[in-house]
Amino acid sequence: MFKQKQIYTILLIGVMLVSGYGFVVYSYRYNIGYKFIPCAGMLISFFLLTFIWKGLIKKMIPEFFRRVSIPIIIISVYSLLSSLQERYMQYQLKQYGIIVKGMVVDSYFSTGYRGKTYYYAEIAYRYNKLNYKQTVGNYYHTYKYHDSVEILCSSNDPEIFEIIDHKPALNIKY
Repeated sequence: MFKQKQIYTILLIGVMLVSGYGFVVYSYRYNIGYKFIPCAGMLISFFLLTFIWKGLIKKMIPEFFRRVSIPIIIISVYSLLSSLQERYMQYQLKQYGIIVKGMVVDSYFSTGYRGKTYYYAEIAYRYNKLNYKQTVGNYYHTYKYHDSVEILCSSNDPEIFEIIDHKPALNIKY
């Protein structure tokens, strides 16, 4: 029985590591699945691990600390992975960053929870004969249709980007 627990523990830790890697490297993409699937993989693995080792955990950790520690662990792991993701993106831009020209091709808004309005702009750019479209927050209505932008994107993964300059299409003061 103990040998089975060890094998399952190693497998579940492997799933957690692969899920963490997927979160750091792919969750910046604008698809909820890239964030949800790795998080779900880590959470399910974590809870299966606690279920497998429940007897040992009950002996070693008092009841109060078991209840408090699980949310703290989950929040800490999520914070760590988010920080690693930000560092990964900065590393990609620093190591492989190239400047490309782009254009604002659309701006829109959506109404969220409790009627709050969120504004977005869609930026299109081209790199290595491929077209890319990215959505950015446009809370201050900075980006307008046909404005040009300079984008620093990773040549290794052009979906990692940062807007570094913005030129209005029309030189009108609002």
